[in-house]
Amino acid sequence: MQQEPVAAEQEPTFGSTVTILFSDLRGFTDFTNAHGDAAAYRVVRVYNTLIEEQVALHGGHIVKTQGDSWMVSFDSARRALNCAIAMQAATTHATALDGDIGLKTGIGINSGEPVYDDGDFFGSTVNLAARICAAAAPGQILVSETVRQLVGKLDQAPFVDRGLLRVKGFPQPQHVFEVDWMGLAPADAAPEPVQPSVNPAPVAPPAPVTPPAPTTRRSPWRALVILGAAIVVVALAVAGYFFGAYGFVSHLRAPAPLVADNFSDPGSGLFPNNQQGPIPLTQSQLRWTYAYQNGSLIGDILGTFPTGQTRALGMQTEARADFTQDIAAEVTAAATRSPDQAAYALEYTIPGGNTYRFVVTPAIQQYGLNLASSGAIQVVTLGRSTAIQSGSAANQLRFEIRGSTMRLLVNGTTVDVAQDDRISARPARVGLRISMTGPSPDNAVEVRFTNFAVYSNQ
Repeated sequence: MQQEPVAAEQEPTFGSTVTILFSDLRGFTDFTNAHGDAAAYRVVRVYNTLIEEQVALHGGHIVKTQGDSWMVSFDSARRALNCAIAMQAATTHATALDGDIGLKTGIGINSGEPVYDDGDFFGSTVNLAARICAAAAPGQILVSETVRQLVGKLDQAPFVDRGLLRVKGFPQPQHVFEVDWMGLAPADAAPEPVQPSVNPAPVAPPAPVTPPAPTTRRSPWRALVILGAAIVVVALAVAGYFFGAYGFVSHLRAPAPLVADNFSDPGSGLFPNNQQGPIPLTQSQLRWTYAYQNGSLIGDILGTFPTGQTRALGMQTEARADFTQDIAAEVTAAATRSPDQAAYALEYTIPGGNTYRFVVTPAIQQYGLNLASSGAIQVVTLGRSTAIQSGSAANQLRFEIRGSTMRLLVNGTTVDVAQDDRISARPARVGLRISMTGPSPDNAVEVRFTNFAVYSNQ
């Protein structure tokens, strides 16, 4: 009997270097159990649409999906990281706009030369990307040391060393880095160890096992807010604007603002004129002033920034009135002296002394929403945007509030949406603020405010 020939074993095909990205929707099983299949299906559809859009925009190739998990390949590590940042931004904004979604994404990325077969990738490159994804906390992007070396410096966000990750199937701990896409970690942060991943599912990575919680990361805004000295705050009557059925209708105005001040006439202005006072800091000679001048409200901080100062308290004037409805408030501001050390803000103060500060630091094109409460600062959201004009150029700041959600806009562009139950507290007040973010070359910071207005639909 003639023996059938034995087929030769096919050799694995190694392609060129590729970057593998795994994305996993955190807490989805718990969400399904709590809200049911219909709600879960809606969330997955929104999530998958957002991810697919970003993959297409950044030139990625969808290898496979499984429920709420994605495996995507890129021919460039930089493109993969840009896509990951865009994924996080898109899903974060969707969550803020629709509180029913309430889920975040963990992302892991690795580069190498995996085995390629029939449109799929296999091997240690893929496995490590999946394990890194499994270790990523909700809203976090973790990458391998290989990715970090390939990219070098990422313009959109810094890398933060997160130490060694012990991974099943890899004899040596793997060095991982976080892509600090929200700007929440200091550049000189000490390595923060990542806990080991225990389940190697390559397509749908499991939830992380005690991952580093993003809320424990200390923000560089401590350099701008906690180290920031001198503040000028002026409060006044305000009210809100119109909203659509699903989220906000940006830039929709009432026929006329409820209150407005172009700062051209001190006699009829909304703010007290010629206000001043000392900065209550130890060994500090800083003083703040603000006054109507040449059609503007000018805020100044004068004096030497105290050596070794780690905390600064601001001065606040009494509010002119309160409001009880949803509001939109805006102002135009420009740092006209020492722009590299200046920051300015719209403030929203609610009962109990809690104040939300929508702060812009033009020198680094950074925005943030901070909650100041009993002397402590909590970062609600933080990031950078090219919508912000740097240097001494003017920027229009606007926030729009509906219930417990605040939309942040700069120069007509939405830069972020934040949600916090405390925002809905009433009555509330609005004010303006300036800050010195560090030692100024001429010991002075000046900010010029123009065109303040508040809108309401009531």
